Amino acid sequence: GVIKNRNGFGLLERRRTRLFKTLYDAFFLDPLEKVRLDATPVLSFYSTEDRILNIYDGMFGSSYENEVRRVCPLARFRMLETDHFLSRKTARVQALGEVLDFLRDQSSGRSNPTGRSSSPENADMPSEVTSLGNMRSSDGAKG
Repeated sequence: GVIKNRNGFGLLERRRTRLFKTLYDAFFLDPLEKVRLDATPVLSFYSTEDRILNIYDGMFGSSYENEVRRVCPLARFRMLETDHFLSRKTARVQALGEVLDFLRDQSSGRSNPTGRSSSPENADMPSEVTSLGNMRSSDGAKG
């Protein structure tokens, strides 16, 4: 089974793993080989101090983005200066701003993978989304 304790979660006991199958899957299996999301916009955040995933340490960052873009060419990547859990309030505010901009771009029919939205603050947005923007504004932070 999966070992769970106060020091960790998800450690698989060695006797439960099939070494050769695991190695084969890691090196030769491409589960997304035939998956292509050409019309699906995606917003993906990564953090500069993520000690859990640690994929943007210079060695894997660009190859990870390339792999995601291979499956989903409309992916938009945004860097946040925080940890894996968005512990810093400034990062949460920045992430909220990016999400709102992304939703504005999508609702206006624009795909803007490289820059921030230039649309008016609440133009053509559902009330749920504008209320999120008002939350951001009332929190004392602007996008």
